[in-house]
Amino acid sequence: MKAEDIIEGLNRSIEDKRDALKIKTTGHLVLQRTVKPHQTFKAYKEYEFVIWFVKGGKKYRVITVRKTAKVLDGQEETIMREMNAELSRQIFNWIGCNFYEQVIKGEYNGHTDE
Repeated sequence: MKAEDIIEGLNRSIEDKRDALKIKTTGHLVLQRTVKPHQTFKAYKEYEFVIWFVKGGKKYRVITVRKTAKVLDGQEETIMREMNAELSRQIFNWIGCNFYEQVIKGEYNGHTDE
């Protein structure tokens, strides 16, 4: 399963909660994946997954997962699997938190725990 599939399921779950609570709001989660070469060590790559809450043309960072790793031929899939697993762990820990509830209500505008 890809991280995008997890985010799609999470968005559906949030919509279900909004419907059950009769909350009329907009806003959804979007995943941004970035892979770029390390600035100093060319054999390394920097991976970053960011989940954004997007509402009304504005976006707010919800969860960030970063990893810098030496990537040899054929290892990209292993690192992406690790990133997906860590992102899933972060999402599970996030569900039920105060700012998860703010996303459901459409009131989330960022947090300072980073």
